[in-house]
Amino acid sequence: MSADGVGSPDRTGSITPITGWTFGWALLAGLVLGMIGAFLQAATFEVGPVTIPVWAILVMLTLLVSIRAITVSYGSRKPGSVFFLGWLIASIVLALPLPSGDQVIADGAVQVFYFFGGVVLGSTFVSLPAALGARGPSKEETNAAIRGNSNA
Repeated sequence: MSADGVGSPDRTGSITPITGWTFGWALLAGLVLGMIGAFLQAATFEVGPVTIPVWAILVMLTLLVSIRAITVSYGSRKPGSVFFLGWLIASIVLALPLPSGDQVIADGAVQVFYFFGGVVLGSTFVSLPAALGARGPSKEETNAAIRGNSNA
């Protein structure tokens, strides 16, 4: 990330800007995924006596892939954190009882798996650095250094 916090340079040296719009759309996208996921997570698939929470797994995978893609594309954890915060806000609000007493995210095993699994895995993915692994010089920089040393 650059010193002024606006993004990180990629291999070509250009900087991906992080603006207020970035945080706005990330929050909105997280809210939308949280709202859609709250209704989809209850759908299951049964194989004999085993119930598989297919939609809960798919929504959580979408959450994790989205967090990672946003974090890597902006070179900062902040937009991914805002996206996760949007999902978390929507999930908490929809897990609270409505005035009629109903809950969108109820208190069954699938719902607990969806909510707490999403919180734990989402927090883990948000905490990963934008660039995994060691960032060394590019191939061109390495070749230039080798050519420079051979001419000396």
